[in-house]
Amino acid sequence: SCTNHKGICKRAWVREEDLLKPMLSTLEKLKLPQPKIDEIIDGLKKISKTENMYHTEAMTALKREYDTLETKVSRLLDCLLEQSITKNDYDKKLKQLKERQQTVLIEMEDHDKADETFYITAGKVLDVAKRAREIFESSEPKEKRQFLNFVFQNSRLDGRKLVFELRNPFDTILSCADQPIRLPLLDTFRTVNWTKIEQELSLFNASTPSLGFAK
Repeated sequence: SCTNHKGICKRAWVREEDLLKPMLSTLEKLKLPQPKIDEIIDGLKKISKTENMYHTEAMTALKREYDTLETKVSRLLDCLLEQSITKNDYDKKLKQLKERQQTVLIEMEDHDKADETFYITAGKVLDVAKRAREIFESSEPKEKRQFLNFVFQNSRLDGRKLVFELRNPFDTILSCADQPIRLPLLDTFRTVNWTKIEQELSLFNASTPSLGFAK
């Protein structure tokens, strides 16, 4: 390491506790009051309920269409056997029906995969955010580094200053601190990839079981 015995080293030395102060201050700001957290979760539940109804109705309509297409395929075969259509017409129409059936199946799969309980994951993340400073300060050094990497990204030194960004959705949570919980903000929460966040929470919890914050 540099001892600067020649007095020409321009490297700036900063104590770690001083370097981390802005991060710790940000962790503290992530602590939303419980009434605001409850308001966010209630709003997301309402959105989820509406989406559930939409997915249910869409699945019913798609299933009905698939069954109708299957009936048409069966009738088409009858027409071929009765020689009321040519083999060429049969093949052409069958191809159209089968292609539409495949499209319907893909749409049904998309609806089936829809994350209808995203508000549960959102609740976990909001709880982590609420206790972020506490989690950090009660962790071992290795876990502290892992936790900071979980919450922050693109951290770098700019002279004597640590520059960083919050990962999503923690950046969204921070924006809630000074805003009323209205539909545009809830929509921002909804557009978060909660399936990906749930996977990240599970992986982080597995790598740091002593924290146990994402169960």
